[in-house]
Amino acid sequence: EMMPFPHFVYPQYLCISQRIQGWEIYISDTLSHRIYRLDEDKKLSVLAGGVYGRRDGFATNARFNRPSGIAASQDGHVYVVDVGSFSYRRIDPLGFVSTLGDLGRTTTTDSYRAVKNLNQFFAPCAIVLAKKDRLLLLCDPYNHEIRTSRLPKLRSDIEIHVDSIRDTS
Repeated sequence: EMMPFPHFVYPQYLCISQRIQGWEIYISDTLSHRIYRLDEDKKLSVLAGGVYGRRDGFATNARFNRPSGIAASQDGHVYVVDVGSFSYRRIDPLGFVSTLGDLGRTTTTDSYRAVKNLNQFFAPCAIVLAKKDRLLLLCDPYNHEIRTSRLPKLRSDIEIHVDSIRDTS
């Protein structure tokens, strides 16, 4: 069944997340700089982004620069390759977007091979979770490589957000 959604500008990647409550589909709309969530009832909502740039923050206060590859973990986190800012980002179940790592700056394949700098990506695109959602695999097609990044075991998101607003004086 076709599901036309007039909100999309350039939907490029999607992933599905199976949950106890049902499923959700996450869509990266590269040219609108948004991440959408589609639920079982076909309700489409903006999960994060909407303005060009790179900024961490809650939901639509966060900024993306051409989000592309997207993956969802079983614990409700969404991982996004932000190709325009050469970074990979994490959206937690509460909607907070944080930058997990920089992917370097664009290089040609020849200059990449000459320098042998593993942090230099050339148009990173797809992302997949593996090893019980503890390992990210990132595609680097122009350098003909698949890269990996280990994800640390995280405390609960509520604990992390409480720590970030706790008065330390």
